[in-house]
This record gives sequence, structure tokens and C-alpha cells, in this order.
Amino acid sequence: MLLLAACGAAGEPENAAAADMRIAPGLWERTGAVIDARGENLPIEAKRRLIGPRPSARFCVTPGEAARPGPGFVAGGNCAWRALSLENGRLRGIMACRDEIGPSEAAVDGAYGPQSYDLRIEIVNRLPGDAVLTLDVRTRGRRIGECPQEGEGKQ
Repeated sequence: MLLLAACGAAGEPENAAAADMRIAPGLWERTGAVIDARGENLPIEAKRRLIGPRPSARFCVTPGEAARPGPGFVAGGNCAWRALSLENGRLRGIMACRDEIGPSEAAVDGAYGPQSYDLRIEIVNRLPGDAVLTLDVRTRGRRIGECPQEGEGKQ
């Protein structure tokens, strides 16, 4: 998902909540949309291009990945948890990310369970020249079935 791709590769858990996070293995689907985009001197045309739905993604989660999901499970990309809380079906956390544009930080908050999640993510991107672009994103994921057998093709 656009800049979400910068936020979440399977990283080593940095706290007890990350180590305790579990999901159901199988075929998952992730959907999302950028709800708002903010930045100093952000042209309205650029804002319009950023806002809206993003392509969905389907991916298989192995039992090993399900036992230790990283930040990439909820967002995709190259991040690590700086803070994470899982309590009463709610996930809250902060991810530190880096991509070809530069560093970003993402605040995550929403419903989470082993079969699905529904999260709001505020991504603060540090751009060259000290510019900052903030994206408000909603992302949903759900387990939709079993993974295809080897040779059936990936989705």
C-alpha cells in the first residue's frame, strides 16, 4: 500500500506484547485506504492523488510466521515495533520505518484478533529538506481460507 509499504517487515519482537502476538495461519487479505494527507505546502492535486483506496493484497501466512508476526503483517514493508500493546482485542503501537524516501514513524490503533484486524494508522514521513507528510490510513485484514497447495499458483 503506497507508503504503507515502508512500514512493516518481519522484525524481531522488541517487547513482550510483540513476542505474544499470534495470528491464524492461512490465506489472508489486506485492504486499505488513505483517509487524509497533510503536509506544509502540499498541493491540493497531490493530496487528491494520495487519498483513496489502495489495491488489496492476498498472502499466505505459514504456521511459523503466524507464531511470530512482525509489523509487516498489518502494514507491509520495512519496519520494527518501537512500542506495542495487545489488550482486550485492541492493538496499539508505534513502528519505526525506513524506505528509499527516508525515515517514518507510524502510530497504530484498532481492533485485533487472530482471524482479523481493523486498524487506523497515522504515518509521519520525514522527507528530504525537512518536509513532513502525514497520512491517515485505515487498513483491514482477515483470514479468508487455506493457502493454495503448491503448484496451484499464488494469489
